[in-house]
Amino acid sequence: MKNIFSNIGRATRREFWTTCLMCVLFISITGPMVDHMSNLTLRDFSIFGMVFVTCWILGCVTRKRCRDLGISSWRQFDPRYVLDIPFKKGKD
Repeated sequence: MKNIFSNIGRATRREFWTTCLMCVLFISITGPMVDHMSNLTLRDFSIFGMVFVTCWILGCVTRKRCRDLGISSWRQFDPRYVLDIPFKKGKD
């Protein structure tokens, strides 16, 4: 994983799954901490920030994975390709 915040490059299956696992761990560890905040405005802002950053990272790695498969990045929104993106072997 060279740069998880960038849309440039390609992502192998290993990079894709590693990034997904890191995002799940990030949400599961920081989510309960944010839930116990007493200031509602700060809590809402923190939840929005966590969701935004996680969606950005997952979007970037999925676009890179689509590029590795040789398909358009717009296919990540197509339900028919949801299972192809994480499991299909990329092009050499």
